[in-house]
Parts: sequence; C-alpha cells; structure tokens
Amino acid sequence: MIKQIRIKNYQSLKDVTLEPGKFTVIVGSSDVGKSAVIRAIKSVLINRTGQDFISHGAKQAAVALTFEDNSTVAWIKSDSATYKVKDVSGNVVEFVKTGRTVPDEVQETLRMGEISIGTDKIDINIHGQFDAPFLITETPALKARLLGELSGINILYLSIQEARRVEQQSKRALVQKSADIESVKARIRDYADLPVHKKALDSIGQNIDLVIAMDSDIAMMSSAIDTIDHKIKVGGHWAVVKQAFSKSEMQYDEIMKQVGQLNEINEEVAILCQKVASINSIRNTMLEYDETINKLQSELAKIDICPVCGSELEEGHFNS
Repeated sequence: MIKQIRIKNYQSLKDVTLEPGKFTVIVGSSDVGKSAVIRAIKSVLINRTGQDFISHGAKQAAVALTFEDNSTVAWIKSDSATYKVKDVSGNVVEFVKTGRTVPDEVQETLRMGEISIGTDKIDINIHGQFDAPFLITETPALKARLLGELSGINILYLSIQEARRVEQQSKRALVQKSADIESVKARIRDYADLPVHKKALDSIGQNIDLVIAMDSDIAMMSSAIDTIDHKIKVGGHWAVVKQAFSKSEMQYDEIMKQVGQLNEINEEVAILCQKVASINSIRNTMLEYDETINKLQSELAKIDICPVCGSELEEGHFNS
C-alpha cells in the first residue's frame, strides 16, 4: 500500500505531499487539483509521454510514491523520463531515457500495473471520478475471467480443458490401435491352415527319408541287373542264365520276378522324385510362412500395450 505521495510541478500541483490510508477519498471544489493527483499517480504507472502536464514555468515534473516497506519509486519527467528506485535497504537504482516503457524493476517495486485478462487489460488500482464503477460496465465474459484469475478457478478450468484434450487424443489413439489389431487378426486368418501344411510337410519329410533308403537298394539292384544283362549278351541266349542258376529253376524265376519289381520301382522312384521337388517348394513356402508369423506375432506383442496408460495387457485381451 502507498504510504506517501509527493507531487511537484504537475499541472496545478506545485508541491503537494499526501499520506493516504487504506481507503482515501479526495474532495474539494472544482479546479483545485483533485483529478491532477490521480493523473500524477497514473503517470508514474504508465510512464506518461508528452510535456503538457508540466507546470507553467517549470522545467520538469516529479512524482514519488513511497510504500509501507519504505521502498520508493520516483518519476522525473522533462525532455525524457527518468525513474529512481530505492529498495528497502536504501539502495538507489536510476533508469534514464526510458522512452515509453516502464522498466521491469520499476514494475516489480510498484506492483500496481494493469492486470491482463485474456487480451483485455484492467487498471484496478486507480479510479477517477468519471470512470465507470469497477466491473459494472464490463462484459460478463470479462467478469468471469477476472473472478477466475483472482480465485484460481481458471487453473482448474484450464486443467479440465487439457484433460479433455488428452482424453480425445487417447480415444483417437485407441480407435487407431483397435483398427490395427483387427487388421493384424485378418492377416493372421490368412495363415490359419499353416498347421495342416506343417503336418503334411512332416509326413513328406518322412517319405523323403524312405525314398533315400530305397534309392540305395535300387542302386544295388541296378548293379545286379547290369551284371545279368552282360551275361546274357555274352552268352547270346538264356541258357547261359539258366546254367548260372543251375541249382534251381525257382531261383531263375525269382530273379526274373525281381527284375520286374525293379522296373516298377524305377517308375515309382520317378514319381517320388517329382513329389520331392513339390515338397521342396512347399517347404520353402512354409519357411516364408513361419517368418511372416514371427513378424506378425512381434507386431501383436507391440500392439498389446494399453495406448492410454502404456502398461502391458493380459494375454488374450484383444481376443475377448
């Protein structure tokens, strides 16, 4: 609160000292300087420009405001404005040629500047006789904002606005994540028959092992057939063969039966070779499927994170 006002050479006020209380009313006849006191105080607060308010014949005007803590702000105006600030310890700092601005250090000492409500500014410290009653003529919106600033409700209002913004953002993120999950599930359904293919591939792998074993037997039989063919060509007739197996006619018939079986086996081997080629193609496809499943499972593992709180969801959460 202001403890003392000292005004010199400001309009009709040559040298005036006032000591206002908590509530001060200046009364008097017209043209005795009541409004000049108000203008002088406002000049300190806004660093008034011009010189028309300097008393006639004076070179400068000066206004000093002393506060309860004994700090003082003095404003001296001639061609340019000068502020002198004395703090509670008695230290004096001077600000010269301030132009149209009020230095921050001066504003901190005065603590009487206009308050900003949105884009509006209100002076709640100085009120002239022709000024409208405080807040009466202001808009309802401005009144509400001012009361909010004074009570701190505006902080709660801004918090609610921010919470709503975060909520809407989280909802949008949740919708997007849900769509991503459905997309991944749809892609997984395309590979639902992979276990069947894997079972068939395992069975084919067993057949491949059997074919390899049969191939060894076939190689041995082919060698025996080549030996028999050579003996037939050398002897020129079947008698050579019969003589080679003279112990039993049945042995000869058995060999011929085996030759027929070998021919059948050769045909089966050719068919199996085709199946082996097909199996290799399916195996390569299965490897690609396995790699795709691993990638999809990795994507699901990343998606199974709550987009709101960031915590890991229980297994099967998105399947429910």
